[in-house]
This record gives sequence, structure tokens and C-alpha cells, in this order.
Amino acid sequence: MYWRNYLALLKSCPTTWADLLEATVLQVLPRRRGNFRIHVAGDFFEQAYVDAWCEVARRFPRAQFWAYTRAFHLDFS
Repeated sequence: MYWRNYLALLKSCPTTWADLLEATVLQVLPRRRGNFRIHVAGDFFEQAYVDAWCEVARRFPRAQFWAYTRAFHLDFS
């Protein structure tokens, strides 16, 4: 499942990533009671991906998003 999601992102335009990720959040968030772990496996692979997740988090201000990362070269501010 995770690999399929990653490949779907790579095949799409980065400007649509936030919308694609939002669809995933909408499927999972109701079961998680407002908590969403961004990655179970994998990591942030480029800045546009980080930016898309930041946009998704802004769309769900009452949810808590969290992720572990080793991609310290990217800007998470």
C-alpha cells in the first residue's frame, strides 16, 4: 500500500500533492480521532512533499499530525 501511494505521488504533478494527501487523510482521520501519523514507513523525499504535508495540516487545524524524519536537510518551518 505505501509503495503504491508513493508511486501515485511520483506520477502526479507536485502542485496536486496536497489534494492527493488530503484524500488519504480523509479516509484515515475519522478512525484516528484527530491524530494522524504521516509516515509509518518511509520519509520526506523532497521539499515539495514537505510543503504539501504542511498545506494538508493547515486544512485540518483541529487534527494533530506527527512524523519522524531523518530528512534534516529539508525546511519544516
